Amino acid sequence: MEFGPGLPRLVSGRTRSGRPGRRHPERNRTRRMTRGPVLRRTLRSSQNGYGSSYIIAFPRGERNYSPLVNMLSRRWKGFMERRRFVPAMGKAWIKARKHDRFYRAAKKQEYRSRAAIKLSQIDLRYGVFHDGDLVVDLGAAPGGWSQIARERIGAKGRVVAVDLARMAPIEGVEVLRGDFTRSEVQATLFEAIRRPADIVMSDMAPKLSGNRTLDVARTLDLADHALSFAVRALRPGGTFLAKVFQGDDYPGFLRRVAERFDGVKGVKPTASSATSAEIYVLAMGRR
Repeated sequence: MEFGPGLPRLVSGRTRSGRPGRRHPERNRTRRMTRGPVLRRTLRSSQNGYGSSYIIAFPRGERNYSPLVNMLSRRWKGFMERRRFVPAMGKAWIKARKHDRFYRAAKKQEYRSRAAIKLSQIDLRYGVFHDGDLVVDLGAAPGGWSQIARERIGAKGRVVAVDLARMAPIEGVEVLRGDFTRSEVQATLFEAIRRPADIVMSDMAPKLSGNRTLDVARTLDLADHALSFAVRALRPGGTFLAKVFQGDDYPGFLRRVAERFDGVKGVKPTASSATSAEIYVLAMGRR
């Protein structure tokens, strides 16, 4: 076995002057050994098949390794075994997302999420925000929508955000933490806004279960909570925007929104994946 840098190599039986010298088997054996295992980098390991990997190499002559070394060796082997079975689909999704132009655009503009680009596109097309608006952001974390709203409403506007998850502060955004579906949290939110809002927007989504029917139903349930709040919180003529997943109950939700607003439409911005069931319901002119 060849060892990596840091471990002395065996030398030939010649002296530094180049003349033949007397070999010292005991000395050579000592130089071949170290006090413990060496972390060695290999170009290719025949065991795991990765192009670059690390293995724990044990010097010749040592067999009584400490329990810690044995434990680390077993864990490393188990880790490399598990790496073989990482689903290729997951790797492909991560790679595709990192190369997505909207994901890169959000990172370049220092937005906290790709969803910020979607809201920006909706606003540029339909004129959602105006100078001095009071905006309520439901399900705000990580804060991408709040960032866009804060930019578009000017210094006189206000953004009040609420989410169950912890959200890092954003300059000019008032953040509340709590479960929006609970009545006491909504009461606190009404106290915070202090006057009828101009815009109520919701990007809320449940933790996806993988069951499409269940996920669609749970998303629409959250959207119904947001609609109920918006009807009470918005000024006449105010705007409501909510993300939902298209499914069997989607047309019914559109009808419920249309009963309260003058104009309603489903919007799918360019930044939204064409294969995704998500769509944004934009309702203007609260009655």
